[in-house]
Formats: sequence, C-alpha cells, structure tokens
Amino acid sequence: MTEHDSARAYEIAIHEAGHAVAAYFLKRPFSSVTIVPDDDCDGHVACDGYNGNSKKIITNELITLFAADVAVRVALEDTDNFCDPTTVYDDYQAEELASRAYKSHERRIEFMRTVRYEAAELVMSTEWQAAINAVAKALVDHKELSYEQVAKVIRRSCLDW
Repeated sequence: MTEHDSARAYEIAIHEAGHAVAAYFLKRPFSSVTIVPDDDCDGHVACDGYNGNSKKIITNELITLFAADVAVRVALEDTDNFCDPTTVYDDYQAEELASRAYKSHERRIEFMRTVRYEAAELVMSTEWQAAINAVAKALVDHKELSYEQVAKVIRRSCLDW
C-alpha cells in the first residue's frame, strides 16, 4: 500500500468512525461499520431505518451524518468552516432529512447549519475525539467492526482519557 493509499484509508476510516461514534453516543442502532468499498461508496455504517419524524430524531440523524465530515476536518486540521459540506452523499441525505422537519428551503438550511455546529462541538470534545481516533485505528486494522466491537473500542478509549 502506497503512502497515498494509507492516507486515503485513514481518511475513510476517520469518516466512518465519525458516523459510528455519533450513532453510538446518540443511541442510534447500527449493526456494523466498514471501510471496505462497494459499488456505491468507500465505506459505510449499516444503520437501521429512521425511527420517526420528531425534531429530536431528525437532529440526531443529522448529527450522525455531519459528525463524519467534521471528524475528517479535525483530523486534517481543516476546521475553518464546518458549514461547508464536503461529502455530497451525506449532504444529500441531510437535505432529505431536514426536509422532514422544515418545508421552507431557508429554514432547512438554517436548521442544517445549526445542527452542523452542534455536531462540530460534540466531535471536538475530548471523549468523542478519543473514541473516533480509536475506532478509526481499529477500522484501518480490521476493515470492518460489528456494533459490539465498536462499543468495546469506545469504552476502552474513554478509560484512556
């Protein structure tokens, strides 16, 4: 594996770890996380379906989406503007989710911006950073983790800080 390939694998692992850690802390059920590419993406978290249309549920879903992008920005030290989406697929999903809470385009954009900042605050916390880094390392080493393995890695990482 070249240095570029290793860097890309780490970036994908951080991205997927961001989703998985957010899902774990927000009690969003998922079965596994992987950095093994398929036809659609470079990695993914296998989550259960959406569980309703309340603003709290939609907010937590958005935090889970945005946490990945924020985690990558933190890892790459690109934290100037967390409101600029870099992952088109995640941003498309975010727009779809936000439309369930607000019909007005302006209200959706403001809602997503607010939630993106909330995700940034969570991701930059000591606990979430330790968890994201530990899960990303485990993903690079093992390529796929079950929910139980993610939970174990997170619990262990929280003991370290």
